[in-house]
Amino acid sequence: MQTRIGEHDTQLSSIYDALENLLDKKEEEKEQKEKWLKRERIGFKK
Repeated sequence: MQTRIGEHDTQLSSIYDALENLLDKKEEEKEQKEKWLKRERIGFKK
């Protein structure tokens, strides 16, 4: 029984780590998009 609980803990830990990585990537993509929108534009201005 104790080994099963240990296995579940390690599995849940890996799931939480994966979710944190996904959230970090999402935040990073948002920052890159904002940076892209705020860039200095070149060419003709309207």
